[in-house]
Amino acid sequence: LKDELHKRMHMDLATVGSWLRSVYRGWCQYHAIPGNYDRLQQLRTALQELWFRRLRLRSQRGRRLETAEPNPIKMIRQDDKSQQVDPARPGQSL
Repeated sequence: LKDELHKRMHMDLATVGSWLRSVYRGWCQYHAIPGNYDRLQQLRTALQELWFRRLRLRSQRGRRLETAEPNPIKMIRQDDKSQQVDPARPGQSL
């Protein structure tokens, strides 16, 4: 994963963000079982650190990229929230 992210370092941010999102979602769909939240959190944190480290290497202007660049992890969270189903109304999203 680290090598693949390094290869994609100079690609468009949206492309890399969507790739990271798909990696994270696939990993979560495979490993998400009750009681495994710590591992999911660990992967999310590791992906976030790798992402920002690559963005910092890419930048020549400064180190404050957290506010300037999109965060794929936040995009993942928003996508997950939009897919949640309301238990009171089956078949309808929240």
